Amino acid sequence: MKIPGPLIVLVLGSLIVAVFVAAEDSALVKAAKEEKARRAAAGPAKKSFTNKDIQAYLAKHKSPPSRSTQSQTQTAPDEQEPDILVRFKEKEEYWRGRYREVAVGITDAQKKVDALKAKLKDLHNKATGMPGSFQIAMIAQDIQIAKDQLNEAQADLDAANQKLEDLMDEGRKDGALPGWFRD
Repeated sequence: MKIPGPLIVLVLGSLIVAVFVAAEDSALVKAAKEEKARRAAAGPAKKSFTNKDIQAYLAKHKSPPSRSTQSQTQTAPDEQEPDILVRFKEKEEYWRGRYREVAVGITDAQKKVDALKAKLKDLHNKATGMPGSFQIAMIAQDIQIAKDQLNEAQADLDAANQKLEDLMDEGRKDGALPGWFRD
């Protein structure tokens, strides 16, 4: 038996309509509609930054003086980058250098804290296995010294972390980018 052509078209058409109706109710379609409505309610963007805006900002905010002129003398005069980009790179090097100094201090302080915690744990383990009161008293004295050292090391670590936060605040005020304060 041969199926007439209009019947095939009718069946295919109804299948396509059913697929679109099912897709209309999907979570993805609902999310897209909600996002479209949110964007329409928010209105157009208030400010769009361009390269000219960045260059104007950098021109207003002078970077720290250059530490070397070697990078400027390596390129031919017609190949030199614009002055604003050179200052921007110098500023980046300046802030990355200061960050590295602070990060090394934090790393050293953290290593000291970790070593003292391990020492304190070892002393506690030794104290639990001691039979005599004289040995326990000696270990207790060592434990107290280690606790005092740990408190000092923790204070140094806290101070180093605070120094990093202060550096990042100072950098933000000077226009440093957040990526300059990462390894």
